[in-house]
Amino acid sequence: AVLSECANTLLYTNGTSCCSSIMERKFLQAAEDYLREHIQMINSRLKSRITQSLKLFQ
Repeated sequence: AVLSECANTLLYTNGTSCCSSIMERKFLQAAEDYLREHIQMINSRLKSRITQSLKLFQ
C-alpha cells in the first residue's frame, strides 16, 4: 500500500520529490520488505525444485 501511495503522489518539480520525508522513509522500508520477501520466495521455489530433482534421481 505504501509503495502505490507514494508512487501515485510522486511528482517531480525541478527534481524535487513531492513525497513527504515520512512517506519516503515508508516507501524505502516497504521496498526493502518487498525485496526481502521476493528473495525468500525465489529461494523457496529454488529449494523446492532442487528437492524434486533429487527425488527423481533417487
